Amino acid sequence: MSMDVADVLACADDQAPVWLKEHRHSVREVWTASSLPTRKTELWKYTNTRALQQTYLAAPKVGDIQPSLDAVPAIGALRLVFVNGYFSAEHSDSELPEGLECVRFADANDQQAAFISERLGSALPKHSHPFLPLNQTGMNDGLLVNVAPHVRLEKPVQVVWLTAGTSAPFAVQPRVLVALGDCAQATLVEHFADSAANASFTNAVTELLLAGGSSLDYYRLNFELGHALHVGGVHAMLGRDATLSSF
Repeated sequence: MSMDVADVLACADDQAPVWLKEHRHSVREVWTASSLPTRKTELWKYTNTRALQQTYLAAPKVGDIQPSLDAVPAIGALRLVFVNGYFSAEHSDSELPEGLECVRFADANDQQAAFISERLGSALPKHSHPFLPLNQTGMNDGLLVNVAPHVRLEKPVQVVWLTAGTSAPFAVQPRVLVALGDCAQATLVEHFADSAANASFTNAVTELLLAGGSSLDYYRLNFELGHALHVGGVHAMLGRDATLSSF
């Protein structure tokens, strides 16, 4: 493979919680044995992937970098901010309404880890796009957004993915698992923005699990700079009478 992400995978090995490793390693061989799509690949014949043929480092932690959220407008939502894939408590709302649970995979207790582990990957197709295995094996964290049955959220939940800082190309593997209980209602906005000095590669995967009678409005906003590279997938599994509106 001409896309080198060895540093990304090594970082995930070091940082991912133990319970997540089974999910990651189950698809490691799939990614290792795969190759980048080309113009000869039917579903990618209009997409040039040459820009991906380089070495990507693991995403740097923020450290002394002061990320700018100027490109992320306030929309009156409950905001959760990740910088280079790492959660930023400083820029995030800490008080959540009753019935809403937002948990980083790395912070999950035993009960939450079991909940995530049981559902993670359940909405993914058997024959996926070629970058899905990279997200699976390269994720070192993730976010669970869990809305309890019969809860109606008054405010949207805004998840911000900001890349910032370094001059060396790096890769980020955002992963979000959204679960709505029976007859729950919510609005989720994923917002991707970029202030990195060089080409970052974002490979984002979101799963939406809607139980019977639930309703979700889902928005995915990409406001990254021209040199940023972005591949993403949103996968949904709906129960009976569930409604998903996506923009």
